[in-house]
Amino acid sequence: MNIKATRYLGAAALAICLLSQPTTVAAQILSADAIVDKVNGLQSTKSRGEILSISGEQKVDDQFINVNTLRFDNDARLQLRAADRDAIYIVAEEIRLSGPDFKASIEFYDREPVNGANGAPPRPPLARRSRASADGDPGANGSPGNPGKVGKSRSLPTVYIITSNIRQSQGGEPNFSDLRILVDGIDGGIGGRGGNGQDGQRGQDGRHGRSDSLGNCSRGPRSGGRGGNGGAFGPGGVGGNGGTAADVVFLVPSATVDAVKDVRVRNRGGLPGAGGLNGGSGRGASGGSRGSRPGRCTGGSPGSKGNNGQSAPVGSKAASGVSDGERGTVVYYAYDSFFN
Repeated sequence: MNIKATRYLGAAALAICLLSQPTTVAAQILSADAIVDKVNGLQSTKSRGEILSISGEQKVDDQFINVNTLRFDNDARLQLRAADRDAIYIVAEEIRLSGPDFKASIEFYDREPVNGANGAPPRPPLARRSRASADGDPGANGSPGNPGKVGKSRSLPTVYIITSNIRQSQGGEPNFSDLRILVDGIDGGIGGRGGNGQDGQRGQDGRHGRSDSLGNCSRGPRSGGRGGNGGAFGPGGVGGNGGTAADVVFLVPSATVDAVKDVRVRNRGGLPGAGGLNGGSGRGASGGSRGSRPGRCTGGSPGSKGNNGQSAPVGSKAASGVSDGERGTVVYYAYDSFFN
């Protein structure tokens, strides 16, 4: 684990940043001073409340939570809304855990993967043509099915937690490991189902025969055209890559920094999404009928049926996403003057 220490001038005093991965602070993670500036700006639009009590599984949609006391009932779960935000800020001078177990969790509730759209349905087969003046023409082949869209990846916002103290409501010694932050990445979306191939067009009917009043054939019937082949299946969409887990940033007094490292943060990357099912093939069309055989006319034959389009094995899918999402980073800043 790398330790990067930077001395901030003025009220910031000493800021210490410890990363869960051997890298410098990622560009999207704010510095301690930038966090303070951001929160001060938010506080100008939303004053600090006295207490927010969390019971059971409680959804809080606010991007900025600003209270004197954030109180968790026993084993309560604060469920945040990720949406498409880049950050969520939790400011609580005190985080209080209630007995008897003194357990609490922070997590996101909107964790649905974004699946790829299904391939568009095929167009109806081309309309049957009027009867030919000779042999019927073959029907047109169906178009291939439309491909399913690729599953999407979702990244979670950074969670900034600014507090001065975590304690038990009954005055006991706090155990920071009793607070769990569960911000694993969201799994990649499933690829969209491929569209079905278009059905072929029916073959054109052949010309009718003709005979005179004595039944003599003056014009023989002609053959119907071959039916069009069905279109090939549409391929399913590739699964999305796993989403990046949330980064978690603590800004606490220097006396609390070592203890707050015991908070359990789970921030594994999301898993790749499965590929979408391949679509079905289009059906081959029937051939055109031969022309009529009046009197003693002979000849002409029905057109042959077109072939079904290329099909995929039943239940076959496109490839899954390529990679897991990136693991989130945990950052600890020591900042002594925020609540003074």
